[in-house]
Amino acid sequence: MQIQLAMQGIAISLGSACNSQEINPSHVLMAMGLSREAADATIRVSFGKDNTLVKVHKFAGILAQVAGACTI
Repeated sequence: MQIQLAMQGIAISLGSACNSQEINPSHVLMAMGLSREAADATIRVSFGKDNTLVKVHKFAGILAQVAGACTI
């Protein structure tokens, strides 16, 4: 999914911003009670001050398409 979103010009992360170089799951997600498998399957989405509502809607549509195309 990450590659498919990158091809659409959308940057996502599999970890927190402060631990982007680590392979371990987020300690916050683990503290929330997520399993290792669930924590490993999460993505982080951030929006900046230059994002517009149009861009947010575009992202939501692309994410829905990509997530719908993923197989487990």
